[in-house]
Amino acid sequence: MLDRLRRAHPDVLLENCSSGGLRLDLGMARHTHASFLSDPDWPEHSLQIFWGASTFLAAERALHWSYSDWICEHPRQRFDPHDPALTLAQFDYYTRIGMLGAFGVSQRLPNLPARLSDRLAVHTAQYRTVVRRFVREGDLYRLTAQPLREGRGSRWAAFQYALAERGEHLLVVFRLDGGEERRRIALRALDADAAYELEDLDGGPARRASGAEWMDAGLWFEGYAEEQSGLFVLRKLEGGA
Repeated sequence: MLDRLRRAHPDVLLENCSSGGLRLDLGMARHTHASFLSDPDWPEHSLQIFWGASTFLAAERALHWSYSDWICEHPRQRFDPHDPALTLAQFDYYTRIGMLGAFGVSQRLPNLPARLSDRLAVHTAQYRTVVRRFVREGDLYRLTAQPLREGRGSRWAAFQYALAERGEHLLVVFRLDGGEERRRIALRALDADAAYELEDLDGGPARRASGAEWMDAGLWFEGYAEEQSGLFVLRKLEGGA
């Protein structure tokens, strides 16, 4: 039935959300465009399930919100876009979790405060112009152990999308609540003899080092608040390290 529907309506996107994301397999993935990973959607849960689902699903086929407007009370659903204490760094963190795969949001967009609506427009444009091609074409590396709910597992999460033949990589880093103040992240799939420049898409200073240095010694991240994220593009430079 799904195959016939797709042939008859090629512009319709089909999402598998069987049992709230509990029935995901490669057989079902043949017949739909994306798989919704789980009904619940708070940040550490979302990072945990993306880490796990991306071991067998391509990132571009994995769809999940980082926070929704729920119609009922939920002990973990604490996102309130109208809370003046909500920082833009937190909003970036929530939004970027959804950008790890097929990107979408589930919020009352006309009711978003202007500062968040403007910021969401930035993220949407950034996903379309920068992030999406890495998600669709890159090899995905999980650079940390799996975050787990209830404050367990790794309290930092980092994912690298590698377009190694083009010398381009995307790095997304998250400090969860309870994460240590300083964390080393070792990169993968770099040319050890080449020089690379790391561009901070939040406007921070660029960094340069050899592929060998960033694979062996790694990158240090510090000064991040809990529930803060970073988004970076790594490019291979002409010439040696």
